[in-house]
Amino acid sequence: MEEYDNNIQSTITVKILMSFFLVVALLICFITWSTQTILRHILIGYNLDRVLVSMITSQFIVQISAITLSGIVIALLMALLISRSITTPILRLRDQVLEISEGNLNMNIDVESDDEITELARAFESMTQKLRQHIETMEQQIEERTKSLQEKINELEMYKKLTVGRELKMIELKKHIQELEERLKEVIKEDVYNT
Repeated sequence: MEEYDNNIQSTITVKILMSFFLVVALLICFITWSTQTILRHILIGYNLDRVLVSMITSQFIVQISAITLSGIVIALLMALLISRSITTPILRLRDQVLEISEGNLNMNIDVESDDEITELARAFESMTQKLRQHIETMEQQIEERTKSLQEKINELEMYKKLTVGRELKMIELKKHIQELEERLKEVIKEDVYNT
C-alpha cells in the first residue's frame, strides 16, 4: 500500500512539477526575449556601438538566466509543496474509504482541508451513516421476521404434537375396537355353540 501511495504521490507531483516548470519556463523565455529586444532597440536608439550593445545584451542574458534558474527552482519547490498539499488529504481519504469498504462502518472520515476534498469526505461520511442506518433497519426487520417465524414454528410444533397425539389415540382406539370385535365374535360363537 505504501508503494502505491508513493506512486500516486509521485505521479501527481510529477504532473504538477511539469506544469509549473513549463509555465514558468515559457513565461521567463517570453520575458527574456521581449526584454532583450526592448533593450537592444533602446541601446541602438542611443547610437551605441553594436559591439557594446552585444556585450550589454550578453550580460543581460546571463543575469536573466540566473534569475530564470532561481525562478525555476522556486517554482519547483512551490509545485512540490502544492502537490503535497493535494495528495496528502486525498491519500488519507482513500485510506479511510478503504477501511469503510472492508466493513468498518463506524469509521469517521476526517480530512482537514477547506476544498473539494472536504466536500468529498463529507459525502462519504453521509453515505457511511446512511449505510449504517440501512443495515440497522435491516437487522431490526430480520430480527422481527425471525421472531415471527419462530412463533409460527412453535405453533406448527404444537399442532404437530396435537395431530400426532390424536393419531396415536386413533390407532389405540382402532386396536381396542378390534379387540372388542374379536371378543364379541368369541362371545357370539360361544353363545351359538352353547345353544
